[in-house]
Amino acid sequence: MNSVSSDIGSTLDKSILSLSSAGFLLTIALTKFLIPIAKADMLWMLKLSWGCFCGAIIFSIFSLLSSKSAIAEERNNIYQYFIAGNDEYGQKPNFWGRITFWLSRLAVLLFVLGMISTITYAILNI
Repeated sequence: MNSVSSDIGSTLDKSILSLSSAGFLLTIALTKFLIPIAKADMLWMLKLSWGCFCGAIIFSIFSLLSSKSAIAEERNNIYQYFIAGNDEYGQKPNFWGRITFWLSRLAVLLFVLGMISTITYAILNI
């Protein structure tokens, strides 16, 4: 994991964190001002969107945390390879880098599912 990909990943995680939080607040505003829960159809879609947004927030936070470990591991690999001359660190996989990769992808997937279910819920109830 190089610094460019970690910067992009960090920016992606922060964006998903912000957008998921905003999406969660949007659904609350929808239920308060436009679609009262007592009159809503397909309420399970609203609950699904809440779960997806909350999941995206949680995975984004964990991704940001794991990226710190991935960077530390990659720095060690770089030191071992270039400074200590240990060739086995040249292609050593970064465990935390893989975890961060998948946490970020799951956060994006949950955010997209949350948006789809929110939009579908709104369309069916407005």
